[in-house]
Amino acid sequence: MIDPPEVLGDIGITVMDGAYFSTMPYPPQGCYSLSHVRYTPQIRWQSSEYPVSPYEVLERAQRPSYARQMIADSQRYLPCMAQSVERGSIFEAKAIPTASKISDSRPIIFHKGHSDSRVTTVLGGKIDNIYDLFSAIRENLPECAAAHGRLVVGRQAV
Repeated sequence: MIDPPEVLGDIGITVMDGAYFSTMPYPPQGCYSLSHVRYTPQIRWQSSEYPVSPYEVLERAQRPSYARQMIADSQRYLPCMAQSVERGSIFEAKAIPTASKISDSRPIIFHKGHSDSRVTTVLGGKIDNIYDLFSAIRENLPECAAAHGRLVVGRQAV
């Protein structure tokens, strides 16, 4: 967590070239989050080899903050990040399907409630899932056959 440079105002930025990083407003703490592809992942394990709760693994692990390194690296792409001030860290467990170890893919996961429910949970783990979202909606929810991605910037409607 950081206090961002004033010049960012209340906008978030994601840089997807080189050392991917992201800084976004985080209203619950009145600051910004800062994540970085190289420094954010802290622990890796497979539940099949080490069958305990991910929160137990997280609790037992050493959790050093790499905020200084993330700020320093982000300055290469966004020089104003030098004015950021570290405020602390939040640690969380993130599940990644085993198949993603090979291709780095993050499939969209659909979960439809009971047949009489109108609630559907959609989970996508990567920013580019937005490009697959409408196809997945049409495939999984026949009542949404007209769903389209025309408003997704940077891609033709599917």
